[in-house]
Amino acid sequence: MLQEREFERVGGKEKIKANVRVIAATNKNLEELIKVGKFRKDLYYRLKVISIKVPPLRERMQDIPPLVQYLLNKISTNMHKNINGVSPKVMDVLMNYPWPGNIRELENVLTRAVVLTRGNVILEESLSLLPLTQPPASAQPRNIIASLSEIEKLHIQNILGHTGGHKGKACEILGISRPALDRKIKKYHLTEFFRKTFTVEY
Repeated sequence: MLQEREFERVGGKEKIKANVRVIAATNKNLEELIKVGKFRKDLYYRLKVISIKVPPLRERMQDIPPLVQYLLNKISTNMHKNINGVSPKVMDVLMNYPWPGNIRELENVLTRAVVLTRGNVILEESLSLLPLTQPPASAQPRNIIASLSEIEKLHIQNILGHTGGHKGKACEILGISRPALDRKIKKYHLTEFFRKTFTVEY
């Protein structure tokens, strides 16, 4: 129990003391959820000792440059690459995007860019696959209806094109395993496309 700072292991009977601090985060209005019976009031008051409101990333765009540098250092280390930063144009794009997915989306965008970048600096072309900028509504084709499968097929085809047929890099960008990618290539009849377009399979 939180108040007594003790717990029991699953299947166990012995109470174990724990000297810990609980930090909880949510993007929901818990007070509203309590009113409709979707969150326990007693748990709410157990957790609510100190409340810190963190504004969404779109409301603190000044944090993007230091966040980009921090995340790039982290991602580059994990991927054993040496990425020093982003070009001014890329930073301008990042600073003008609303970031509905907040910092997690920013990290995902930078991860994909690191995978696609061959030099030490992320250039604008490394963001070409990402929906960071959209053409004006008047320039977008209308009345185009596509199934989810058709969109996925086109996306996989584009990823393979941008990675030069490198399946390992494509899997990192798509967030799927190599067997899963092979199954999708077969499912969407991309095998012949792959053979004709790429001479080497990684």
